[in-house]
Amino acid sequence: MLTYQIMKKETLRLYSCIIPSLKRWKLFISMLWMIPGLALILYGGIKMPVEELKSWGIFIWIAGITLIAIGLIPYKKLISLENNPHALVICAENALYFLVKDKQKMKIKLTEIEKVEFFKASRRYGIFMKLKTEEKNIFFPLFTERACKTLKTYLDS
Repeated sequence: MLTYQIMKKETLRLYSCIIPSLKRWKLFISMLWMIPGLALILYGGIKMPVEELKSWGIFIWIAGITLIAIGLIPYKKLISLENNPHALVICAENALYFLVKDKQKMKIKLTEIEKVEFFKASRRYGIFMKLKTEEKNIFFPLFTERACKTLKTYLDS
């Protein structure tokens, strides 16, 4: 219901974006976990005698599948975020909403925003916001430099 109300009077909507280098890095990290899992399963299936497989086979298989599954979790989360991106929405009521899976996680009045900057350090990037009240700093991850420039332009006008 709240999301519908936000969408009804929104003036600007920015989406998070996964850059290709981050995607490649997550896939590389996933492979570091998946390769030992696959090697364990293959070793057990090829090198171990049948008598040992009768007692150890299920444990080897479970350990290998577990390593493969652990390796796929970070990449799956990234792909899920790519399909359902986070959003920064500015409404006519002069408020900025942070939406995760179309549910409001945060609301900031535009008058509280002191400074907006793009932050990038290796594979971490996003919009960094400094607020006037309470000297708080907020970081919105995975928003591109273009989204930051769009937000700055809107806030300056």
